[in-house]
Amino acid sequence: MQIYASRTAFVALIVGYLLYTRNFNALAYASLAGTVMPITDAFLAYRAAAADIVVFKHIATVIYLLVAYYILTRAADGSVVDSE
Repeated sequence: MQIYASRTAFVALIVGYLLYTRNFNALAYASLAGTVMPITDAFLAYRAAAADIVVFKHIATVIYLLVAYYILTRAADGSVVDSE
């Protein structure tokens, strides 16, 4: 379990740094690349005859990441109003 915690901490630090530096372009592509895991998890859960809610949870994660990608790409090219 500690291995997963260290991986999560590493990813969190990178994402935190990208947020801090306002590198929205890199964050957008990270969210797009992140869709691979919940897509695979949804497929595996479906094949294993998991409860529908488990599959829907993974699908909801994919939708969230795609929305994040859309918003972050808009922020990267300046389409979103800056608060400063």
